[in-house]
Amino acid sequence: MDRTFEIDVAKSPEEVFGWLYDPDKVRQWTSGLEAYEVLGDGSIGAGTKIRETLEVSGKRRTFEEEITAHDPPSTAASRFTLEGIGVESSYRIAPNGAGAHVSRTVTAKARSLSARVLLPIVQSHLERKLEGDFERLRELLS
Repeated sequence: MDRTFEIDVAKSPEEVFGWLYDPDKVRQWTSGLEAYEVLGDGSIGAGTKIRETLEVSGKRRTFEEEITAHDPPSTAASRFTLEGIGVESSYRIAPNGAGAHVSRTVTAKARSLSARVLLPIVQSHLERKLEGDFERLRELLS
């Protein structure tokens, strides 16, 4: 899976960037999020790990996401592995008139035989979830 989601919002890139990893803000736009904990000293930047628990399709899954790039207010990226599927997510935020254009590219790759079987089954559900989450973010920032 390799998919890009895009939205335009009425907030500045600086304001948008604050919504990407802040625990209180992420909870407002991420569906199924039961727990979100910044590990270590609580600071957010490249190398920060976040423990998340999501309820997806009736199943609770806990994993650690690592922020791999953090360059406010324009770019951020993260990665995690869940059930043999490696997921990388990157954000690009650019000024757009009085607001910002936000894009999120998500790439998911199977890293095991069982994941190769699982990925096509969960891909459409994952895409719908991410689309809905991004739409919620757009509504919150407009």
